[in-house]
Amino acid sequence: MMNAKSVEHRSLRRLILRNISPAQMLLYALANFAGLAILLTAFQFYRDVNAPSDNTGDYLTLSKEVSFISAGGGGFTDEEIADIAAQPWVESVDGFTSSQFQVSAAIEMGGKAMSTYLFFESIPDRYYDIQPSLWQFDPADPNPVIPVVIPRDYLALYNFGFAASRGLPQVSEGVIGAIPVKIRMQGNGHEDVYDAVIAGFSSRINTVAVPQDFLDWANRRYAPTSHSRPERLIVHVSSPGDSAIDEYVESHNLQTSGDNEATGRMASFFKIATGLVMGVGGMISLLAFVILLLSVYLLINRNRAMIRSLMSLGYAPDTVGRYYYVAVGLLNVVTAMLAWVAMFAARSSWMQSLASMEIGGASLALSVVITVVFAVSMTLIDVISIRSKLVGIWYR
Repeated sequence: MMNAKSVEHRSLRRLILRNISPAQMLLYALANFAGLAILLTAFQFYRDVNAPSDNTGDYLTLSKEVSFISAGGGGFTDEEIADIAAQPWVESVDGFTSSQFQVSAAIEMGGKAMSTYLFFESIPDRYYDIQPSLWQFDPADPNPVIPVVIPRDYLALYNFGFAASRGLPQVSEGVIGAIPVKIRMQGNGHEDVYDAVIAGFSSRINTVAVPQDFLDWANRRYAPTSHSRPERLIVHVSSPGDSAIDEYVESHNLQTSGDNEATGRMASFFKIATGLVMGVGGMISLLAFVILLLSVYLLINRNRAMIRSLMSLGYAPDTVGRYYYVAVGLLNVVTAMLAWVAMFAARSSWMQSLASMEIGGASLALSVVITVVFAVSMTLIDVISIRSKLVGIWYR
């Protein structure tokens, strides 16, 4: 059997809540849901697109500008490399190690022999966008083989340029990897010929790359007295389209590989568009909040006499307002949860496309935090506003 206090509270709840308009609450819920869903979706999309990945846009190759005719050999000093590494948009930076000796390559294909002078460069393995299976060289091996990674564009130039003009066969990546290549290296009184194999094709590294330990050994053997600073740097950047990159490159007379200027413009446009969409979502949520407060204020004013009578009977403002607090709190929590679910559902539509570009997406943790903070903040502001209104009635 219910006690008298429970019956009293139940009657009070019915008395207060019966005058709350469901239509007004539904209007607020829909507006708040739409605004928060737009804001969360735009925010998460921006984070997913800019998440760290193996995409080539996360890496830049820096070199110094050449003024008319230059003798070269300047390279980057340790101080210049340290300054670049200290920039906020840099994750890591390393120099290209270059061959300091003569290199030539010979290949026979389709009954025709070709030879050309070459150069080798190497970088730490973590910068490659591929992981060749044959990426090692042992000079003590009786038949050592030099693994080489070349840019994928080089194969396209051969197939659609050189091969077509010389009557040579076009080849695929799988076929060219099986073609034997002879590498001749000369310097410091040594001249040796080694077998080489094309171990892979890179979309990131625009050079003829060999393992770092091989090139260090080869430089010691064929050019022990030649030491030079790195002429090029590979930089892993945290935000490829950051305008600060272009500003730094221009102010220090540097050059970057690829069309970084276009990437920067696209990134700036994307940031502006994302900001506008998030602004629209925030504005809709703000308007929904104003609608709710106005609705509650009008409800309280319409029931001022009843509320004053309840307070005259000994009910404190918080006792009367508790039912309003619970109503708006539940409304905010439910709409925030629905908005997060809508964002998560929308996210599944773009994650597959990002995965095809080797972008794994960002964590959802920050979106969850924003959703919780939004629901709690809106509820606190609602409670404080409603309570101040009720206290004003109590003291008058």
